[in-house]
Amino acid sequence: MQIGKIISAIGNTFTKKSNSKQDLTSFGVANNQNMLSNSTAQALKEKYGANVSFDGQYKVAEIYTKNCDVQIDHYRMGTNGNYADIDVRHGDKPPEPSCYRQYLYSSTKQEECYCAKISGEDANEEGCKTAHDAVISAIKYSDDYMQDVSRITKLNNPNVAGKYGTAKIYFADPNERIDHSKVNRNTADYIVETE
Repeated sequence: MQIGKIISAIGNTFTKKSNSKQDLTSFGVANNQNMLSNSTAQALKEKYGANVSFDGQYKVAEIYTKNCDVQIDHYRMGTNGNYADIDVRHGDKPPEPSCYRQYLYSSTKQEECYCAKISGEDANEEGCKTAHDAVISAIKYSDDYMQDVSRITKLNNPNVAGKYGTAKIYFADPNERIDHSKVNRNTADYIVETE
C-alpha cells in the first residue's frame, strides 16, 4: 500500500498552516514533507493502516532426504503371543499397556527420512517420516515461529520430486489479518500466523 501517495494527494487540498507538526515517519514519509493535521494523520493510520502487514514475508523450506537411525520398540501383543514393532518417531505412540503383554526390547535401523531447512537459517537435522512432517519441524525450528502463539495452516502438499523438494511458507506479522486475495494456495504452501 502506497501510504505516502495517499497522503500527498490528500495533503494538496490543505493549507500549509494545517500541515505542520505531524508524524507519519512510521509510513516512511520524510519529516520535512508537508503533512496533514495530527487528527487527519491519525485517522489515515487507523483507516488505511489497521491490520495491514508491512513485514510479513515469504520463505522457502528446502526438503531433502538422508539416512537416519530409527528406533523401533518391540512388543509382544495380547494373549496369543503376536508381536508388534512400533516406530517411535514423531508422535507414533507405543500401544496401550492393556493391548500388549510385555515390552521386549528396542533396536535401531537405518532408514531414509525427510529433513527440511528454511532458506537462510540453520538446518534442523531431525529426520521425519514425510516431507510434510519435515516442513512442520523446520517451521517450528525457525526464528519466526513462536511456541504456543504461532499457528501453522497447510494449504498445499510440499512440492517433492525424488529426494528433494520445496515448500513456500508465508510468515505473517504478529496479529496480521491476512489478505487471502494475495496470500493463498497459489502463493504459499503453508501460512504461519502469530496471535
